[in-house]
Amino acid sequence: MGSGYGEVVANLFQKCCYTPSQLVFDQEMKTLIKDGGTIIHKYLQNTPKENWSNAHFRGKIYGKMCSNIAESFNSSILDERKMPTYQMIDNIRVKLMEMSSDRQREAEIWTPPICPTMDDEMMKMVEVGRHWNVCRSTILKDGGNPYDYVEDYFTTDFYKSSYSYPIIPVLDIEKDEQSMSQEFVIEPPLTKRPPDRPKVKRLKSIGEETRNNRKT
Repeated sequence: MGSGYGEVVANLFQKCCYTPSQLVFDQEMKTLIKDGGTIIHKYLQNTPKENWSNAHFRGKIYGKMCSNIAESFNSSILDERKMPTYQMIDNIRVKLMEMSSDRQREAEIWTPPICPTMDDEMMKMVEVGRHWNVCRSTILKDGGNPYDYVEDYFTTDFYKSSYSYPIIPVLDIEKDEQSMSQEFVIEPPLTKRPPDRPKVKRLKSIGEETRNNRKT
């Protein structure tokens, strides 16, 4: 195999990962298996497509890619990212446990079919569109229910199910009394600063849209 084999296979595999259409996925897969050879064919046989392919993702697909969730999560752990590895992981775990528990308790008292914030927004939209022909002829016709036109993602049941799985704390049964009574600190490894200026821009995924922040 030539030195460029890995790069070619990685690019083909990336195309298969990010394409939102199953038709295009099948086409790209044929190219990947043809150029990748026996190694790739054997590897893909033991790897479920649902675990790595957008086209076979078990959920709703809208033909778009974004990193809003990752960016939001990263901004919430700015302090933890500066900690040593052990403390960083443990603090993130505690933060997620508290967040999940708080949101689960908050959602227990919700009564509308959709989340309160979205319920208020929808009622405003219905009031604004009450005199539109399309609204009168479809949504509000014969006592129609506006909630029937809302995506499942915004429903109260969907929100509750997202936080219905508890995050189990890590047990410390195997620790001896001495280690439990002292502060356990793992220092980061000694590293040399690489040449040139450090990269601060995140590498975007294939297909991710770039948002224009310019004000006109």
